[in-house]
Amino acid sequence: KAKGQKVTFETCSHYLALTDQDFYRLGPVAKCAPPLRNKQRQDDLWTMVLSNTIDCITSDHSPCTEEEKRRGETNIWSAWGGINGIQTLLPLMLHEGIGKRNLSFEQLSILLSQRPAQLAGLWPQKGEICIGADADFVIVDMNQTWQVTSSSLKSKHPQSPFMGEVLNGGINSVILKGKEIVHESELTTMQQGEWLESRAKEF
Repeated sequence: KAKGQKVTFETCSHYLALTDQDFYRLGPVAKCAPPLRNKQRQDDLWTMVLSNTIDCITSDHSPCTEEEKRRGETNIWSAWGGINGIQTLLPLMLHEGIGKRNLSFEQLSILLSQRPAQLAGLWPQKGEICIGADADFVIVDMNQTWQVTSSSLKSKHPQSPFMGEVLNGGINSVILKGKEIVHESELTTMQQGEWLESRAKEF
């Protein structure tokens, strides 16, 4: 990258929140690829996040059934690999980054929104607060907590290695193109997104 190569560097939120010790404790629900690493590797990742070396923090999404995960209880190689991480991405980073490691809201916004939009060729329509952009916002309350439970997860197969965890930083509202679609953590509409054409010349 320093020599001008068009490469990007990202990590998923679960690598910043879990270690191999959590894998030993949790089993198949925490199986992912690449696998969770030790605490030193995790600390190194956070150093790169805080120094703006990492371009994006992203989510995994593992659309598997609970049964496909449970197969690994007797043979871990039989378990589906991947972590259901879309809904927990922002709450985890509010808790682990903003709350514990002094990551700034500006840095988090760049990592989760602006830079992904730039790489995908959708900026400044997406990932920016400016006249002419799509007015996509998330309103959070750092004094609010959110517990990860099967009822709070909206996925078809609600499972997570973070089940039962209480995270600091609640999502009060989600606004899509100027219209509120989540209010006090509950969906208010089934409004769907739309396909956007990338304007990136190279990706």
